[in-house]
Amino acid sequence: MSTMEQFMQLLGLNAERSGLASPQAIEQRSGLPHCGVAELLRGLPGTYRDRLPHRALRRITGFLAQGRWETAVEELVTALQAFHAPVSPAERENLRTLLHALGMPAHRVDALPARDSSDRP
Repeated sequence: MSTMEQFMQLLGLNAERSGLASPQAIEQRSGLPHCGVAELLRGLPGTYRDRLPHRALRRITGFLAQGRWETAVEELVTALQAFHAPVSPAERENLRTLLHALGMPAHRVDALPARDSSDRP
């Protein structure tokens, strides 16, 4: 058990309840190395900058900087839904991969509007 896990246990928390997915769990669920998931996460704000307001992107970036990956992805999906922002098939698949890797349900991604090639800037 890592020091962080011991600390969380001492506080009566576990990694899933606190929003901290362990690197091992992320790798096991996604099949991607932890750094691969981190790379996908880092690219999220830039990917959606043409479809989401600056304020939403700033919140998402802040959560990512704090290591609150689950919160960042939840905020992103919520913002995409709220602003009816279309996503491409590849973006949808990346979101599903991230949600799965973080142990979060991916069904909300299915309701996002589709972006086709004519939507590209």
